[in-house]
Amino acid sequence: MTKAEDFNRIAQELGKQITLISATKNVVNGYISTTETSQQITAIVQPLKAVELAFLPSAGYTTEDLKSYISIDYAVNIGDVVEHEGKRYKIHHIEKNDAFQKLLLKKEP
Repeated sequence: MTKAEDFNRIAQELGKQITLISATKNVVNGYISTTETSQQITAIVQPLKAVELAFLPSAGYTTEDLKSYISIDYAVNIGDVVEHEGKRYKIHHIEKNDAFQKLLLKKEP
């Protein structure tokens, strides 16, 4: 079993359903339109730890912000939005490795 398969098994057991929303801007006849596409994915969602908040104050992270671990199979970009428990969070940072992607999420106002 690969690391990615191990993570996917753990995410299925411990994860929650979140909505990943990607926005695409299109220019048609000089007009800019935005199209949102969304998909339900399983993720492990956690609050930021006090140690992480201590190292990230210059980036403006607060106790309302989250981190999320998702499968490497999902295509995500900085600026995409995650909806979790009725709140929206913008992806501000992505760390990728062999098994999963760690997302730092800032709560949208």
